Amino acid sequence: MLRDVQQKMADVATVAEENIVGVHVVKSFAQEQSELDKFARPLGAVFQRSVDANKQRALYVPLLSFLPLLAQAGVLLAGRPDGRRRNARRQRLLLLQRARW
Repeated sequence: MLRDVQQKMADVATVAEENIVGVHVVKSFAQEQSELDKFARPLGAVFQRSVDANKQRALYVPLLSFLPLLAQAGVLLAGRPDGRRRNARRQRLLLLQRARW
């Protein structure tokens, strides 16, 4: 998607360069409006591709940021019951030790 945006921007730069170099020819033949139209088409394509790329980023960046947090939460939740069992064992051992005193 981003490569498409870059390619469309290169197309706009090419059209702009052609217009700047040939400005005297365009003015002498009164072709300003047709050159503006020629410039507007690739510019519209750049805009549309940029909007599409930003929509794609708006979906994937938060999703890819959220997945590691979700995995971390899963690991913490999976380890939780084991930790409780260990605490229960420790408490029983402490009670046994206190009973012996």
